[in-house]
Amino acid sequence: MIRDLTVEDVPAIIALARVMSEEAGPLLHAERTSYILSSILGLDTVFAQGDVREDGCRSMLIGEISEHPFLNAVFAQELVIYTHPDYRGGIGAVRLIKNFTSWAEEKNVDYIKLEATAGINNDRASKLFSRLGYNSAGFLAFYPVRGELWAQHQL
Repeated sequence: MIRDLTVEDVPAIIALARVMSEEAGPLLHAERTSYILSSILGLDTVFAQGDVREDGCRSMLIGEISEHPFLNAVFAQELVIYTHPDYRGGIGAVRLIKNFTSWAEEKNVDYIKLEATAGINNDRASKLFSRLGYNSAGFLAFYPVRGELWAQHQL
């Protein structure tokens, strides 16, 4: 069931983030992530929803509203969107994105950003975003300065 995430959900979010880290690359800093989530969940400028069941968090979308540093624009951006591999192909991610979009529109942002940067299945994510009305814009370039951290990360 998709619902707002709370501070009590942080352990389940971290458990799902560990699965994501195993799939996308070993970059999770669990302690920092726990601290940040405990600080931001529930803020008016933070969107955090997930499909949380008794067996854990199956999917999540966490985003925020920010002011662009150089433009006269306020935008919403996704910080993480992820679905556990066992639960992909359903409508969970669609619902999360639609909820995030509605939330951001209610906040009267100028635009919304979604990114597929984990290298898990960028084509599939891009098609989903497009199907939900998002346009492709720009290009992401990646340069691994500390290669040992990114050895498993495939963008």
